[in-house]
Amino acid sequence: MKILSTWENGFRNVGNNTRPVVTPDDMKGIKIRVFESQMYIDMFEALGAIPTPMAMSEVFTALQQKTIDGVENAVVQIYASKYQEVMKYLTITEHTYNPQIVTIRLDK
Repeated sequence: MKILSTWENGFRNVGNNTRPVVTPDDMKGIKIRVFESQMYIDMFEALGAIPTPMAMSEVFTALQQKTIDGVENAVVQIYASKYQEVMKYLTITEHTYNPQIVTIRLDK
């Protein structure tokens, strides 16, 4: 693979329907969608949240049906996915930075 470029995706933040997240303790008990990464699962468990790995395509409906309480993602992704229509709180936590890396395959 060859890296062609890096794009700005931004800092990841927490949105949910339970309460504003002002301190780390506010994460306790919130069932939050995370992507399938052991690091993210461990991080949110350490905060007392209930990390729930889930495909992005399922998140809007999961928020709507209260299967999950919230998400963690870059604001641009939260807005583009229209989670603000089914989510009450957004806290700018900037807990991790998320660049997009654009690559191509070289073996073809």
